[in-house]
Amino acid sequence: MKVYYKFFVAAIILSSLCSQAKATSEIKLRVNDEIVSERDFEQRLKFAELTHKVNRKDPNILKQLEQQLIDEKLKLQEGKRFDIKVYPNELEDAVKSALLQNKINPELFKEELKKQGLSYDLIKDQVLSDMVFYRAIRKQYQNRLAPTNAQIEERKAMMLKKQYFLSEIVLSLKNGEDSGAVYGKAIQLLTKLKEGYNFDDLAEQYSQGAGAANGGVIGWVSEDSLNSVLLKALEDFEPGRVTMPLEYDGAYHIVALRAIRDPQNDQKQNGKDLLQLFLPESLTNKKVKSILQQVQMTRGSCDQFLKFAESQMTSPNIKLGIVPEKDIPKPILEAINSVPLLTPTKPVTIKEGALIFMCCGNKELSAIPSDEALKEELENQQVEMVAARRLKELRHSALIER
Repeated sequence: MKVYYKFFVAAIILSSLCSQAKATSEIKLRVNDEIVSERDFEQRLKFAELTHKVNRKDPNILKQLEQQLIDEKLKLQEGKRFDIKVYPNELEDAVKSALLQNKINPELFKEELKKQGLSYDLIKDQVLSDMVFYRAIRKQYQNRLAPTNAQIEERKAMMLKKQYFLSEIVLSLKNGEDSGAVYGKAIQLLTKLKEGYNFDDLAEQYSQGAGAANGGVIGWVSEDSLNSVLLKALEDFEPGRVTMPLEYDGAYHIVALRAIRDPQNDQKQNGKDLLQLFLPESLTNKKVKSILQQVQMTRGSCDQFLKFAESQMTSPNIKLGIVPEKDIPKPILEAINSVPLLTPTKPVTIKEGALIFMCCGNKELSAIPSDEALKEELENQQVEMVAARRLKELRHSALIER
């Protein structure tokens, strides 16, 4: 997994874009003697207005956008200190991949930005800051990131217990605020969720928890590690649901249950080796008809399906790998099972368009990943924690002139 993709995907909708300051722009602030211009800030604010209908006079929004601009400068400066280089083709691929993961067609996005007076290069600035920062973290702390054999074994042992994949929004009670007032804020956030706001975006904006910058993600937590209040709330809970505000550990917590792993049910799993082709809703009917005709010509060959999907440049993650059947949504699994192996499915409609799948084979899976997979998972978690800690240090030591 490339961590900077995740960072960018989580931030792209709420966040905006930063640009290089022009000499003619007024100075908004300085970050260690590097300028952030009023134009930088205005473009970021304009993008946030377009995508999230934010109120440009909301002081919380203005403060958050300013901090994001400061953080990007700090990340780039850290990369410069460690002589981190990113080549143009790497950056271009990273931007395209991030947009596609967000179900955004890069070419159409370029056109929309142009209409709004924004440059596509602005996105590259944001992606670049994440890329160089995470590379700097790996270079600086490379000897401390790899998990030990003991940590891998501990992770295996945890996977034999029931686990929950959780995200949370934390509203602290430790700052002298009235408990009722904080609870009221939590209810307001639940109302926003019901109105269609994204949980990750609200977590980034309002949560005071350690995982706020990552959309509130906690990750996999074993049942015996959960607070008793939260564990009781999760009884008979289905993935996709969100709890009412729960008071424990000196805060109110709104917790989203993403997934459950139960070893009693997962000892043996059937998996499918899948490829996918994404058809965005922006495609014309004529284009869709052409694609449907051409994709049928790939029948009998996963290699041909892969090449065709790559040629369309619409699909993030064409290679899904071997996916446990229990993790495949029912409509998609039914479509896959309705056709023979190595045969494109009929399009499965989703919110952003449609998906076509090809199953390249079936495989029996172990409930516990390989040591190599666990090592990669643990290392990425460590990188995230070290990066968050290092960014805090950079913020603390930075000279900010407003």
